[in-house]
Amino acid sequence: GINLYFNDLQLPIGSKIILKGAYRNQEIDILQNKTPNTSKYATGFIYGDYIELTLEIPLEKVDEAKVLLEGAGITQSNFLPYDIRKDFVDAADCNINIQCAEGDLWQKSGRSVVRIIVRNENLVGFCTGVLVNNTNEDFTPYILTAQHCGLNEFTGDLIEQSNFDQWVFSFNYEVDACTGVTSPNSIPVNVLVGADIIAHSDDEGGESGSDFLLLRLKNPIPASFDPVFAGLSNIEIDAPSGVAIHHPQGDVKKISTYNTPLESSQFSSESNIRNTHWRVVWTQTANGLGITEGGSSGAPLFNNAGQVAGNLTGGLASCERLDGFDLFGKVSYHWRSNGNADTRQLANWLDPSD
Repeated sequence: GINLYFNDLQLPIGSKIILKGAYRNQEIDILQNKTPNTSKYATGFIYGDYIELTLEIPLEKVDEAKVLLEGAGITQSNFLPYDIRKDFVDAADCNINIQCAEGDLWQKSGRSVVRIIVRNENLVGFCTGVLVNNTNEDFTPYILTAQHCGLNEFTGDLIEQSNFDQWVFSFNYEVDACTGVTSPNSIPVNVLVGADIIAHSDDEGGESGSDFLLLRLKNPIPASFDPVFAGLSNIEIDAPSGVAIHHPQGDVKKISTYNTPLESSQFSSESNIRNTHWRVVWTQTANGLGITEGGSSGAPLFNNAGQVAGNLTGGLASCERLDGFDLFGKVSYHWRSNGNADTRQLANWLDPSD
């Protein structure tokens, strides 16, 4: 798979820029739901080792156009999706589509969950985030995810803002079926590019804190995306049941269920800072054992009231390990406990009126 990064994209009204691939006639309309004028831009993946970029500009406006290609992201996988209900690098077989019966009560909550194509300096990967509300209910487009999604692999510091300018956020990235075959074109292309850093835990990705990253999208969310702004709980309550909704391996949206109370824990066994995370054990349900994988990082943990109680850092759960657990940084710890500055807390951003 290949995706593209632009350093500048300035196109006059009436222009088209289309990215095509030979595999299943895949096509991305780069300007769909987007402004044609932006300093930084990025695209989703085209399968395979060949892409074709087609640019159409009205003849009388050619001099107004500027398209500067900065680079390409290339996957390390040499295989194509074997199941067209899934996407690039398929999730493990025991994962459960959000449209299965397990997701019946979670359809609205699920619309708050986004897939993120992360640019991390010279690396490309996937994470999951959630669109969250604030107490002013003013629809500020805040995305909550995990800090480790934005850590420089070599220095351990948060990456520069220029990386976040090219993060790709996909809404409603799901198939409209529990099982069975569907067309790749049936997955909505509801994409926004770019976000600003608002606050983060500054804890080496959960080593000494709760591993949160709060971003604000650079562009308004189109009404056609039908977005939901999730509520949160900053109360230290071990919810008896709930779900995580996520994009394992960047796949279409999945749901994992827990029916045993959350336990207080921490991510690093070597840290002397305790009670930063919720420990979750997943429940086998009718359609599988929903787990989490790479790409699920940052996913919201919903409590039984439908509120976000945590965000995924990592864990040991797998299709083969029924007793494996995962660890989610607590919203209650995100709130004020990672540091005194506004940029280390959620409180002042998501509860601005106190």
